[in-house]
Amino acid sequence: MSIFNNFLKHKISNTDTAVDLANKEVMSNHYVSNNGVVDDFIFDENELVDIAIDGVIDTTSVLAIKKFKHNLEVLVKRAKEKGTLDKFMIIRNDDFFPNDYKWRVASQFTCIERNYLALLRNARDIYALEKANLIRKFNGMMLPVTLDDLDLALSNIDKEIGSILSPVHFRSTKHFTVNTPLAVTGNYNLLSSNRNFTVLDTIDTFLSSGYGYSISYHDAYLDVTHEGLSISDEAVVLINKDKYNDIVKNELIKSQLKQRRVVLYVEDEKKKYGESLAINMLLTELGVLPSQIGEKYSFYDNEIREIINNSIKKLAKDNGLLFDKIHGGRNGHFTDYYDEKNTDYVKSIENFVKFLKIKFPDKASYFTIKSVTDDNLSTNIVEKVGAKTILEASKEYNLLVQKEFEERFNEYKKDRQSITPEISNYFKLTVKRIVDFYNNFEAVNCSLENQKQIEECIQHFYQDSTVKEQIIAAQKLWESLVSALDASQEITLADETGSLKF
Repeated sequence: MSIFNNFLKHKISNTDTAVDLANKEVMSNHYVSNNGVVDDFIFDENELVDIAIDGVIDTTSVLAIKKFKHNLEVLVKRAKEKGTLDKFMIIRNDDFFPNDYKWRVASQFTCIERNYLALLRNARDIYALEKANLIRKFNGMMLPVTLDDLDLALSNIDKEIGSILSPVHFRSTKHFTVNTPLAVTGNYNLLSSNRNFTVLDTIDTFLSSGYGYSISYHDAYLDVTHEGLSISDEAVVLINKDKYNDIVKNELIKSQLKQRRVVLYVEDEKKKYGESLAINMLLTELGVLPSQIGEKYSFYDNEIREIINNSIKKLAKDNGLLFDKIHGGRNGHFTDYYDEKNTDYVKSIENFVKFLKIKFPDKASYFTIKSVTDDNLSTNIVEKVGAKTILEASKEYNLLVQKEFEERFNEYKKDRQSITPEISNYFKLTVKRIVDFYNNFEAVNCSLENQKQIEECIQHFYQDSTVKEQIIAAQKLWESLVSALDASQEITLADETGSLKF
């Protein structure tokens, strides 16, 4: 699409044609008119303009910033006329591409990542130094090396050497920002942005899922342990242009990216705030007013700030969601308490230790959870077993983990397909019942024994591996809360064993 399609009027000098100017913008992305600014471009004051050119947003472009400021003016004007915001988008930054365009639970069944234990870090360092011929010893003891020498040695080996594959830390919820780049939420999220993928999607699937917990601009989250959240066809995937070529080397990701609109963004050399600016630029192009904006681009007066704040509160109320309920800490959402109880990650380290014991039976006593995670202890192991030997063992272990994970993930997806509309409704009612249990402080009326039983049921409901197990856990939970169960919420489910009444 020509960058001039959305211009109402364009003043052209005697020496420049519209095509010439377009070419200058596309080639340099820094077209400046004779007076040093791009004020020669005049946009329709009531219409939004596209900022992405040929699928790329250049956050350093003078013209792109001009368009961005214009879009903000249009959206602020519309919001003031309506007195409310009527368009919201959920945004998620992630290093893992959402397989099949579905946000799933972070668990041993859905995702693995590379983990660097002390044992393998030490083995990796020694291996790199050996290859660089930088090992020096005195009286049998290795002499220390400078950090510069170590960094140089490490730069010459594969960065994945010395890592093991392990499940991501369990998280029953999936988190998003709303109309807001993650980076500007600052201390609230304490998460790094600039990840591989940013997915912007309409908020409709979130609101209609039946699994929503809380919503605010800086954090909106829902349960995904029972059913994943589908990503709509209207979603846009935003990727740093510098990362794109490496990302699409993965043929599976490359093929899936073709199924949605993909926008690349360019940032300045300092790589500061480029992602946030690109997200906000794209939001305005999509007709969404960002919740926060730097005064460099627009000034939100008290009227528009009040509209922004009241709109998200109304959205929460209209959809029966908590407003701005923090997730962690003493006053946080109950799911964080249960997430911390999950032991899948620890079990994966135990599995690695068992593998090493079997791999090196004559040195089995060396390997414990403490010894592979403690720097001092693991240094001694590397000296006795050998850096290269340990790294080769970790590579063999990773092949086994990868194969087991693929089988586990396929079984997980197949099992989730067994969720019927009746089971889905039952799960949603159970989630709502748990929310009510905590919001109404019902635990104060329960004995310690009953509280323990309820907590065990809730943990199984969220963390058991199969649909059938989660149904059984839900049934036991309802029975534990029978005094608060409304008879109208009884549901009949049928499966291969016959009719089950909950």
